Amino acid sequence: MKKILIFIVILILLLPLNQSTPSGSNISIPSQDDVKAFVFALQEKVENARFEKKTNILEDLVIYTGNDAYLTNNSNPLKDAVMELYSSLNISYEESKVDIFLNKINLSADAKYAIALLMFSYANVFNAMSRQEKLEGMASVVANVKRAAYALSGASINGSIYDEYHVICLGDEERQVFDGGYSFIIDFGGNDIYAERNDSFILDMGGNDSYINQSSVKNANLLFDMEGDDIYRNTPYSYGEISLLYDVEGDDKYLGHSCVALNNSISVLFEKDGNDLYQGDNQTQCYSEDSMSILLDVRGDDIYTANSYSQAAVMGGLALLADLYGNDAFFASDYSQAFATGLVGAGVSILFNMDGNDDYKAGNYSQGYAENSGMALLLDILGQDSYDGGRYSQAVSWFGIAAIMDAEGKNVFRSGAHSRGYKFMGEVFFLNNFNFDRGYEILDLIDSLNLNLGKILLYFFQ
Repeated sequence: MKKILIFIVILILLLPLNQSTPSGSNISIPSQDDVKAFVFALQEKVENARFEKKTNILEDLVIYTGNDAYLTNNSNPLKDAVMELYSSLNISYEESKVDIFLNKINLSADAKYAIALLMFSYANVFNAMSRQEKLEGMASVVANVKRAAYALSGASINGSIYDEYHVICLGDEERQVFDGGYSFIIDFGGNDIYAERNDSFILDMGGNDSYINQSSVKNANLLFDMEGDDIYRNTPYSYGEISLLYDVEGDDKYLGHSCVALNNSISVLFEKDGNDLYQGDNQTQCYSEDSMSILLDVRGDDIYTANSYSQAAVMGGLALLADLYGNDAFFASDYSQAFATGLVGAGVSILFNMDGNDDYKAGNYSQGYAENSGMALLLDILGQDSYDGGRYSQAVSWFGIAAIMDAEGKNVFRSGAHSRGYKFMGEVFFLNNFNFDRGYEILDLIDSLNLNLGKILLYFFQ
């Protein structure tokens, strides 16, 4: 997750296009051609990138655990991983029942190594003693899922396999309904339903699946879906903990409260590929309350519809919604599309769109509105875009820092009263095509952004 944040911040630092370097400054501002080349080169890499990582899964397991005994034939890393998972979940178990469960698993050695690697990784997240350790553990889980997914891509089982303690399930290719229990699930296909799942690990290898109320309350909730046109309702949602959803491909639907973080929590939604629909009511689509929410959609022509306090809205903490490639449409009501207030604490909201002909429509106090020491930024780099806002929208500050910045294109702006750079104290930046010289102020904005992000990241990562 740190890499995602660093990546977005680097992109934001590239925003001052068509500006000359201030006199006496040694900061080099990239040209518009430089940024275009970067955006298109990155797009090519994204299109050719694969989620799965071909690797020697046994070597990865040995490196991760530090146990070179697994290189011998008389070792059983999967048994060790099952018992480690039970211990992390405070499950009292009998070794004989562990053996009964393992005897049911008729998979290749590599597939078993992959499952063991994932179990060890998830157990480490549960065993973490601090937020920093937990986040580092989650980063390891993501990396290990990439390795394991390759080893599991051709695997299949005849009939679902369950352990004796209702903790572990290996699902077959038939339709399954998971409506409670089972903290560790790997499913090999089928149009499955996952309902009311808290603090669990899910890896679904394929199928058009439905996920309902996947949240983190007491510990981390990690969900990975490899392919299929899936439906997510109230997912991911975090209250005081960490929730991660990683969808690799498919035309997916995100309904209800998507990517919501409350009460000093972290919620991350990573959508890699597909033409997706985000549809919700209030407080959704990257909403934070004294917390951190990150929604990153990499590719596809996406539609976002919501009411108030949505699409990068923060009341203390960080809300970062980044949609990198595609012709996207954002529809929302009041207090949305880069809304920030610092009433709860330092608040930063960022709605970032890198390439595409995009449409933004919102109500009042939206599209770069900041108040009470909050900071709000709506940044669109390439494409011909349309902005339609209500009153107090499009770079408006009320004791805050607000900006709407569109780097190029024949853009259209419509708004109500007291908009487009209106301020009562604070700072505002309304920049379209960057056709006028405000280099110093832009650099001041970058400094302020880094300062506010630094404070927030230090708070949530320590």
